[in-house]
Amino acid sequence: MAMRDLWKRHADVEIMPMSGALHVQIHVRQSTPAVLLELVSSGFFVWAVRGNWKHMGMQQRLYYGWVVGSATVVLSYVLTRAEVVEFGQQHLTIRQNILGWDYVKRHPIAACSDLTWCTTEHEGGRFGLECKVGWRTVRFAWGISEKQANDILAQLQKALPEVAQKMGCTGGDMPKHLITLGLS
Repeated sequence: MAMRDLWKRHADVEIMPMSGALHVQIHVRQSTPAVLLELVSSGFFVWAVRGNWKHMGMQQRLYYGWVVGSATVVLSYVLTRAEVVEFGQQHLTIRQNILGWDYVKRHPIAACSDLTWCTTEHEGGRFGLECKVGWRTVRFAWGISEKQANDILAQLQKALPEVAQKMGCTGGDMPKHLITLGLS
């Protein structure tokens, strides 16, 4: 493993075909050195502020309390974030668990089209899947690699071929060894 790979996020993807549905669980893991750096820097900050706490004014106390609280929330977000995507016969359900709260989005399969791996960088280089729902583009499964996205799409085509066909499921860019003539 290269040194630069120590700082990257990695996604654990679990694909479970079920009766009439495809259940995909995604846990994005932050790199261990990044989490340790966050913990050490936050601990050093608390240690440095603790010595002068008695002599600080109310505004400074509120500011430093806000900084420590924000760092705690961000670290909790990074460590607890999970996503469950379920492709069913009638609905695409995207369930995100962030800081213990479930956010559920449900889209009818009939309105979904152009399901593909998100090939452009969004939100700091986090790739995922995207599809059109009506006129909107919905992005989900952030943090997965192209191989993991292709595995999900292949499993969807295998487990629910009619749903994959309705959603216009594609595996990203066309392979380079194929030649298209563009004839109509």
